[in-house]
Amino acid sequence: MPISEFRKKKLLHVFRTFFDTDQSGKIEKKDFELAAERLAKIRSWSSSSEQAKEAAKCLLQVWEGIKNADIDNDNQVSFEEWCNLWESYSNGTNKNEWQNNYMDFMFDLNDTTGDGHLDQLEFTAEWKRYNVTDEECNYAYAKISQGKPFLTKSDYKALWHQYFTSDDPASPGNFLFGKAV
Repeated sequence: MPISEFRKKKLLHVFRTFFDTDQSGKIEKKDFELAAERLAKIRSWSSSSEQAKEAAKCLLQVWEGIKNADIDNDNQVSFEEWCNLWESYSNGTNKNEWQNNYMDFMFDLNDTTGDGHLDQLEFTAEWKRYNVTDEECNYAYAKISQGKPFLTKSDYKALWHQYFTSDDPASPGNFLFGKAV
């Protein structure tokens, strides 16, 4: 069954916002190097700090996993290849470690206090960095938290899976990246 237009819209949002950092229309290794530099700058980490080094290492590991989707071997992942990658994730044929590592990385970025919980203030602070308004963040957090005061990593993992696999527009996971697309 082909991927739905709704899921394509969500995948395009993540593709453009988090992966195609140079806006070339393709994902390649330099996008991850640029993302690591930008993250260090946003977080006020020096390039030699342990946080910056760990973020760069994790992002390059994510690239190593994503590049397996490059079926035409041009060292770039097109949006079509990206969709194929996530379609195989949703049908269970491609559950790679990089996907779990990236999910953990994103949770840890949001969990700025490091307490293993993601609350509304942390969620809002993170997504405002990506030009999501307070109103959108508050609405999104209400959707994903479903009335709970915070999210655990287990909650986040379930929402992550919903985001990348669900065709249901009412699914709470659709709001994991700060707003619905």
